[in-house]
Amino acid sequence: MRKFLLASFILLCSSRLMATDLMRFPVYDMGPYQNFELMFRLYTAPQFGNVILDCQSFMHQIQFVDPNKEDVIFKFYLDPNECEDIYEFIENSLEKSSHICIELNSYSGEYQLSREYKDCY
Repeated sequence: MRKFLLASFILLCSSRLMATDLMRFPVYDMGPYQNFELMFRLYTAPQFGNVILDCQSFMHQIQFVDPNKEDVIFKFYLDPNECEDIYEFIENSLEKSSHICIELNSYSGEYQLSREYKDCY
């Protein structure tokens, strides 16, 4: 029930991305975010804004930030193990020079990780 309410709230509040139930985005690289130890900037296509993988805050999440206003426009919440899995998947994929695609399902609260770019936008 909590995930359903959270997903509904996110869908209502997201104005710029016009979030759908299913969002896919490529990750080209990952770097540190400010001075945080467990927060990472995911470098992706410009239409997704600044994407942050936050494994440090109380509420782990992937958040999309408007690069012009620094407003958070979409959040996808994760449990600590999911956040670590996503980080390790990205890190391993980058070491192998593999493609990275992350799919977020805001309706179910589930995500998929892939090394395929097909249909990743």
